[in-house]
Amino acid sequence: MGYDSLIRAIISIPKEDIIIEWESGFKILGVRDTIYETDNGLDENDSGFMEYDAAVIEVKNILSKPIKEEGSIYSWLQKGKSSFIEISLHTDPPNKITSTDGKIIWMAE
Repeated sequence: MGYDSLIRAIISIPKEDIIIEWESGFKILGVRDTIYETDNGLDENDSGFMEYDAAVIEVKNILSKPIKEEGSIYSWLQKGKSSFIEISLHTDPPNKITSTDGKIIWMAE
């Protein structure tokens, strides 16, 4: 099956700082840690079961907070338990990734 467009884009760049943005206005500065296969938490026999790839990003800085303080990734970071987040097209997907010099690496379709 292969990687989706988001994961392919993240893999295609060196492990360097990137800016990840969500439609809510939430924006972070981070660096890719790893890519791995995960699932949506349902039992494998459930008709809604889905496996997908996700990227682990180490968040170095929150550049802007969301307009409304919501979203699973923002909530996770607010708890302060870890600076590592998971991004994918399946849970709270971003809408844009750029390099620190503004070059677009990936945009939601």
